[in-house]
Amino acid sequence: MDLQPSDIFINVIAGAIGIGYFSFGKRRTEYYFMGCGLLLCIYPYFLDGTATQILTGLFLTALPFAMRLL
Repeated sequence: MDLQPSDIFINVIAGAIGIGYFSFGKRRTEYYFMGCGLLLCIYPYFLDGTATQILTGLFLTALPFAMRLL
C-alpha cells in the first residue's frame, strides 16, 4: 500500500471522528456510535482509493444519526 498525503489526511480525520464517536457512545451507552466510531478508526487501512475512503467515511459518519431516527 502506497500512502499518499490525501490518504494520510483521511486516516487522521476519520480516526479523530471515530475516537469522538466511540467515546460519546461509550459515555451514553449508544452502541451505534461506538460501532461506527470503531469502524471509522480502522476502515481506511482496508480500502484503497481516495473517493472510496471519503464516501465510506461520510456513510459511517451519518449512519448513527440515521439509526437514531428509526
